[in-house]
Amino acid sequence: ISPEVLEFRATPEALERIARRVANTADGVDHLGETLIVYTADSDIVAQKVKESGVPVDNTLYRQATLEDVFLKLAGRRLVD
Repeated sequence: ISPEVLEFRATPEALERIARRVANTADGVDHLGETLIVYTADSDIVAQKVKESGVPVDNTLYRQATLEDVFLKLAGRRLVD
């Protein structure tokens, strides 16, 4: 799994547009409700592509990948506390 994760929150239509825009530069893309999770080794390139797209984003979160990300990538859903 990639060391960096970007989470984008936006409308479903906006998330689809973002997913298409970053597909060739991201190592993986997952949809989780109103959140698009992008796995990447270079978050700057992904963030720049989203900015250039002009797609409105409600919120963006950058973080390092965690064990939960590995689980999500393998199982396709989040852990529940």
